[in-house]
Amino acid sequence: MEKEKALQANVKLNSLQRKAQPKDKELSNIKLEVAKLTYSTDREINKFKDKFGRPPTLGQWC
Repeated sequence: MEKEKALQANVKLNSLQRKAQPKDKELSNIKLEVAKLTYSTDREINKFKDKFGRPPTLGQWC
């Protein structure tokens, strides 16, 4: 009886883990996209700093 319950719980846990994996992959893709955007934004700010010697103001940036 105990062994049967443990087996059922393990099967349920495995199915839940499989269901969670696509979301983890989607989250990973979102994190990668945010990292790319952050990197490109930082590069643009640094280009502006190199050209003008100061960071851009909000009006210049938008």
